[in-house]
Amino acid sequence: MGKNLIFEDIKAKIGSVVTNLTRFLEGDNEDKTLLNEDKTLRKTISKMCPSLRCHLCFYYERIYRTYYRETVLPSLKNTHGKELLEKLYQRMINHKIMVSSLSEIFEDLNKFLADGSYMRSKKMSRSLPLQVLRDRRNRGTVIQNFEDLAMFSFREYLLLEINPESRVAVVNMIMEEREGVAIDSDLLKKVLDIYMQSGIGTVQVYEEHFEDFFLQQTASYYSHKASSWIQEYSCPEYMMKCEESLEKEKERVTRYLHSSTEPKLVEIMQNQLLFLGAKQFLDKGQSGCGALLRDDKKDDLSRMYRLYHAIPQVLEPVADVFRLHIATEGSVLIKEAEDSATSGIVEEQVLVRKIIDLHDKYMAYVTDCFQNHTLFHKALKEAFEIFCNKKVAGKPSAELLATFLYNLFKKAANDKSNDDSALESTIYNVNDMELTKDIQRLYMGVAKPEVDFTATVLTLSSWPSYKTSPEPNLPVEMVKCTKAFDPFYKSITKSRKLNWAYSLGKCHVTGRFDAGSIELVVSTYQAAVLCVFNNAERLTFNEIIEQVKLDHEDLARVLHSLSCADYKILKKEPASKTISKTDSFEFNSKFTNKKQRIKVPLPTLDEPLIDKVVDEVVKDRPSAIEACLVKIMKEKKVLQFRQLIAECVERLSHLFKPEIKQIKKRIEKLMEKDYLIRDIDDANSFKYVA
Repeated sequence: MGKNLIFEDIKAKIGSVVTNLTRFLEGDNEDKTLLNEDKTLRKTISKMCPSLRCHLCFYYERIYRTYYRETVLPSLKNTHGKELLEKLYQRMINHKIMVSSLSEIFEDLNKFLADGSYMRSKKMSRSLPLQVLRDRRNRGTVIQNFEDLAMFSFREYLLLEINPESRVAVVNMIMEEREGVAIDSDLLKKVLDIYMQSGIGTVQVYEEHFEDFFLQQTASYYSHKASSWIQEYSCPEYMMKCEESLEKEKERVTRYLHSSTEPKLVEIMQNQLLFLGAKQFLDKGQSGCGALLRDDKKDDLSRMYRLYHAIPQVLEPVADVFRLHIATEGSVLIKEAEDSATSGIVEEQVLVRKIIDLHDKYMAYVTDCFQNHTLFHKALKEAFEIFCNKKVAGKPSAELLATFLYNLFKKAANDKSNDDSALESTIYNVNDMELTKDIQRLYMGVAKPEVDFTATVLTLSSWPSYKTSPEPNLPVEMVKCTKAFDPFYKSITKSRKLNWAYSLGKCHVTGRFDAGSIELVVSTYQAAVLCVFNNAERLTFNEIIEQVKLDHEDLARVLHSLSCADYKILKKEPASKTISKTDSFEFNSKFTNKKQRIKVPLPTLDEPLIDKVVDEVVKDRPSAIEACLVKIMKEKKVLQFRQLIAECVERLSHLFKPEIKQIKKRIEKLMEKDYLIRDIDDANSFKYVA
């Protein structure tokens, strides 16, 4: 028998099986026994030569094409909505039954399909419509087995034919669910799985024929919702609606959409709900971002950050509002301090404390509400720069802050400060104090000092600088303590050098007066001066210097505190309120006080030190102006004099307000250093010299 006759005979037998199968699937025949194929049919197919297998492959595809076009599609005509989806799912069940039933007959086709030879076969190319082959290649679909070939047919001849209706039905059900209507989410999951299965290992069919349409409809839906909600709700309520919608959409993905849809869906919702209408609802007068800050609505601000942290274009305006709000509050503090200042004297402690509290408050916002985002750290810093450069009663705020910090640090170093909260607000690294306690405990366990002695060991870089003076002549008892501690400290540290800061020390000295003993809490310098009177009844200023080895300024301050202040432990001749090199001093044995223990303070900060603080605040300004000028000219290359001045003032305004004279001087200095030259063609312009 010829090949053509064999093939026609095989087709006839297969046709009989397919007829019984389709009748069963359509409900026309419930007798499954009719589905049993001829046992010899598979053997016959397996013996066929490769050339006939190509024809058989085409015939296998035609079985499905004919069935879907002539039987299934007409049955779905005029079917819409949920009913269409239910029938589509049933057709997928029938498809799997059909594939399973025909698997025995066409089992040997898998070898032919797996090696891809059908794609190279000239007969196959002539047999199959060229468009189908082209579509396969374009879709990246390589048919590996007859199940794939069957799924390809299901997709091309059924799913894509009804897709305009089926995808609308799916989206309509999703829209109903968004409006609160209960839907059959299991059915949606099953239908969308059909789109995924039709991709034969890829998401291409799902994306092109469902997802794109779904996302377009979603964008339209939430665009309408955004317009409505902005008018209807306050800013916090709007954000709650947005957050709730986002969570529901993510949950929707979990239940029936493909996971790859989630980032695209979230992006569309962020664009429609959060980005496009951001300015309108963030600027709402009574409930916008500024109002939330004003009313300390931390929960709402946290929600705002959660919604907008992934949208830089909106997060930046929020940070701008944050900066402006803080700057406004700070400016109010400065104005209140200015208004309450009497005779040009500012209550610096009150003002600085309020500024610190303000910083603590909004640093908590940065940490808790805005998750330490750099934009808000920057906004906080810039806000404080704005109002901290303003003057109060003629004094720069920076000077008041510097003076306050100097006093605070010095008190801390002398163990005079009881305000731990202020110290914690201004020093972030005070681990030295804990280390000091550990060292002291270790020392007391090793040594047995005759005097109750505590050494406070501080890292120089963590604490404010202090005046250094030549080492004084200390009493013998003090010298024994320092000499005992030095070798101990060297034994526990290898590379650190110990320098004694006697100006920061504190001593408890017993003064034996005629009326009884009094414990005097004094500085190391005061104790050293008092101890010289153990061996002398009367000493001159110069004699005390010779014995104690303090400089004139330090000794004058010490003697003033002991003879001219509240506690006159020494008597001075002459009895004036100033200290002179010609003065003489003697121990005041008649001194009395109701307390058994008194502190004899030294002035914490005098006028020369205040002047020094101011000098330190402004000393770097010429360098800052020069750096700013160089940066401007490096960017602009050529600039007129007035433009250069204006640009420099604008750029430095957040730090300080430079005077025009200062800028002119720095321009001259830069010309001397060959950074700038005058333009030959325009004397009012400058050129940058690279």
